[in-house]
Amino acid sequence: MRLGSKRTLALSVMLFVLCMLPVLVVANLPQAFVMMLFVGAAHSGITLVREIVLSDVIDEDELRTSRRREGSYFGVNAFIERLVMVLVGGSSSLVLGLSGYAADRAVQLPSVALGIRLGMGLLPVLALVVFLIALRYYPLGKEQVLALRETLNGRRRERIGQPSA
Repeated sequence: MRLGSKRTLALSVMLFVLCMLPVLVVANLPQAFVMMLFVGAAHSGITLVREIVLSDVIDEDELRTSRRREGSYFGVNAFIERLVMVLVGGSSSLVLGLSGYAADRAVQLPSVALGIRLGMGLLPVLALVVFLIALRYYPLGKEQVLALRETLNGRRRERIGQPSA
């Protein structure tokens, strides 16, 4: 609440990527468990805040159109999530192919482990850069969301005949 949903989402994504970077040097399973505890905590921030950001967008749309269209927004959101899964599969295939992975080998080349590490560590950095560029154009900062909610609440009170606060 103190930072606003836009800033909190940006910080959560940056924290997630930062927590993924140790994959470049993790040497054993206990280290991987510790790393993934931090990754999971950062991911929980993303999971919580992205729903709030989506609700802010829906509220802003209601203010502009005087209609609630949550279904449309959740449908587009679901489509984008599925598209991301396709991109993850494609990037995994690309990383494994470039690193020399062969499904028929019982023991993989050392370059495969390096490729997986680089893919898990550096692809999130690339995605972060794209995300931060896109987020610069997202107009609903904390102040805009507070004003938006106040305006919507006023309109709703007027509709049901309550005096404004």
